[in-house]
Amino acid sequence: MVAALTRNINLNINMTNNEGLNALWIACSNGFSKIMVLLAAKKIDLMNKSEHGMNVLHLAVNKDYPDILKLLLVNYSFP
Repeated sequence: MVAALTRNINLNINMTNNEGLNALWIACSNGFSKIMVLLAAKKIDLMNKSEHGMNVLHLAVNKDYPDILKLLLVNYSFP
């Protein structure tokens, strides 16, 4: 995935897993902020939600990832 993001390979950036989660949600869940920046630059859906209605902002708070929360709030627009 990272190689595809850095090489401009044509892929469905908003593809989801069997739980409906996209790569941004999974990267956030694991604390991978650099991958999140790459995904956001490719225009991934920032508002992708879990089956419980949580988006990456909720996830960053729940996982106690202040650096990711700051990254999201400072650099991206959330409705």
